[in-house]
Amino acid sequence: MFAACMLALGLSACGSGGDPGMGDLAYDSVADVSLSRSPQSRGKNPVKTSSTETVVITGSADPVSTMTTSDTSGTTSTSGTTSTSGTTSTSGTTQDGTTVLLAASSQTSSTSSASTPAPAASAWLDVAVRDMRAADGSYAANDDRLLHRSAASYSSQADRAVLAMGRYATSAAFTTENPDYQAQLSYLSMSDPMRYIQSWPRVHLWDQVYLGERYGANHAPGYTGNSRVRTWGYELWIKSKSGVWRRLFQRDDKSAEAWRPTFRGSANFESYALDLRKESDGSTSVRPMPVRGLDSSGTYWVPHGYTGGVIDIDPYDVAEVLVLCYSQLVLNDPNGVDDRQYARFLLGIGADWYPPKGVSVSYYPGIGTSRHKYVTVEPQLHVMHTMSEAVLRANPPPR
Repeated sequence: MFAACMLALGLSACGSGGDPGMGDLAYDSVADVSLSRSPQSRGKNPVKTSSTETVVITGSADPVSTMTTSDTSGTTSTSGTTSTSGTTSTSGTTQDGTTVLLAASSQTSSTSSASTPAPAASAWLDVAVRDMRAADGSYAANDDRLLHRSAASYSSQADRAVLAMGRYATSAAFTTENPDYQAQLSYLSMSDPMRYIQSWPRVHLWDQVYLGERYGANHAPGYTGNSRVRTWGYELWIKSKSGVWRRLFQRDDKSAEAWRPTFRGSANFESYALDLRKESDGSTSVRPMPVRGLDSSGTYWVPHGYTGGVIDIDPYDVAEVLVLCYSQLVLNDPNGVDDRQYARFLLGIGADWYPPKGVSVSYYPGIGTSRHKYVTVEPQLHVMHTMSEAVLRANPPPR
């Protein structure tokens, strides 16, 4: 696995534009098309909130995506039909349109289960739109600029959501047929062998936990280092050119690597660099660890997670791609100080295209990356997709 991963070292693991991606081949490459049922157990850390503890973060995170969870049930076929049941609640305040609600209830409750929340269809689509597009149709801005992301070279991902190869899993990605080519892929020289790979028949989902420039590694005053970022409910969807959506997997677990925040230099596999914990409900949580004097690239490691394996698809029958997951702040030590309202972790989700088996490349080009949003006390949805708002709303995945 290490040799395969090292193919990508030297460039970004984030799959966008000048930040091509890498993958982790730790999983089987066979797609799990069935609906994996999530454990119904609850998380370890109680959510202790007070209606008087609303904390405003200057940014553009979505209060509407802050919701309580409910159990889901259903089956998925090739057309991806799913039945869900449950109720959701949303809460948030707005101050100049840039508020995050970190504490929303006077009650004490346990953290959500790893089962995927079931928000109203319009609610999750609203989040999906905002995770990729601004009101004017441009790419959505991150809640904060990613710390050190452009230290080695320019990275559009430091500022906003991006699409790179997007839906173009063939050599058409490297032509003006791809509307994102000039902005995101023009760095490839005409002699680069990657331009002449006829198809990219495999896909891999990933996420990453970052810190931003505004708060840095110290977060907000009151942060004591007792917060972790829990994720679950990963889904990968591919829409065929006939308009049929297929969910390739739904799962809660992930593996991860630790990277420098510039994504320059090698990934690090020392035990101290990656603090990854399996939660009792099947989800996974991470906590970025400080860099120990390796270089000047940053002050902490970036947990870069993967799930679902490297999956085979038909690259000539890809109309759209959508990936998603849920996040929530939990406590590292349940008996320690609850500092989650002061934590300022950012999370983004994306996916990479992989070449045919046996073909070596120096990096794996990205499909795209969602905007990086602050992780909050309440569960929050994160979505990366390749669609305009009109296309997404006209034919969304049948979740």
